[in-house]
Amino acid sequence: MISFNREDKFSKDITASALAHGLLFLLLIVNIDFDPVKKIRVAAVNPVNHQQKTNEPEIIKATIVDQTLIQAEAARLEEQAKLEQENKKQLEKAELEKVKQQKIAEQKQLALIQEQTKQLEEKRKSDELKIKAAKEKALEKAREIEKQEKLAKLKAEKAKEQEKLEKLAKIAEQQKADLAKKLQDEMDKEFAKLEKTNKAKEELAKKKQAKQQEELLAKLKKEQEQKLQNSILNEDENLSQSRQRLALKQREIERYISLQQAKVSRNWNSRENFMGRDLSTKLEIRLERDGRVISAEVIKSSGDYALDMSAKNAVLKASPLPVPENDELFKTFINYNFTFRPDELS
Repeated sequence: MISFNREDKFSKDITASALAHGLLFLLLIVNIDFDPVKKIRVAAVNPVNHQQKTNEPEIIKATIVDQTLIQAEAARLEEQAKLEQENKKQLEKAELEKVKQQKIAEQKQLALIQEQTKQLEEKRKSDELKIKAAKEKALEKAREIEKQEKLAKLKAEKAKEQEKLEKLAKIAEQQKADLAKKLQDEMDKEFAKLEKTNKAKEELAKKKQAKQQEELLAKLKKEQEQKLQNSILNEDENLSQSRQRLALKQREIERYISLQQAKVSRNWNSRENFMGRDLSTKLEIRLERDGRVISAEVIKSSGDYALDMSAKNAVLKASPLPVPENDELFKTFINYNFTFRPDELS
């Protein structure tokens, strides 16, 4: 903003000077008598001596001289006013030039500050990108480690289940062998008892006892075999039910994954840009119980930033995603990996 305090002070000085000179001019006019006729008339009415007559032309001359002085003073005052006015203009011009130069300097300073600010902002953004890249790399590494741990855990569980099945099969074989041995021991005992009986009774009741023995042995054998078969069937049924539950659970999980892929596909609007390209983006998705997407982060880039962001936006836009009503099945979808392949979503 331009300040005119100096100009106002200068104007006041000019005004005071003009008033002073005007007052002096008025005083000169009041003290000088400009009417020579009046002086001649006064001289005629009041005769004076020769000395007075002699002095009259000097009075008129003095009056003329005073008028010349007044005109000269007026000219001088006018010239002084012009000089002061010119000085005022020069000062105003100098002040404007100073303001102009100051404004130019301020603009240069502002441009320098803006350039420095721009450079700092660019550096900040560059640093942020580096930090973000480092975080993403660390996150991807952590996810890979977690994936390996999960795979190892799953493998261990499968090995444990297989070991359990083998153990049950061995137990069944052992039970079968034990039942056969028990049956043989009982048969031996029965034969021993028969040998201890009287030979005469043996001869008389030989056929009857033999028939009864055969029926008893057949009955015992049948009962033992039935028990063994029932035991094996129960174990097989338990194993079959376990496998069926696992298979049903896996099919249900795959069904909901297909439903989620279909909904994401409907909300993906960049299909034409990536069709026919063998690309895939892996996302880590976290869901609420009702299927709302809490977050979707890229854990394995496709190498194409546009596809990565397109996949992430499609998942967020598809929220809420379909989820199973069964709480046990839903645990799979609390935090899981979602592979985004353009060719599969067409």
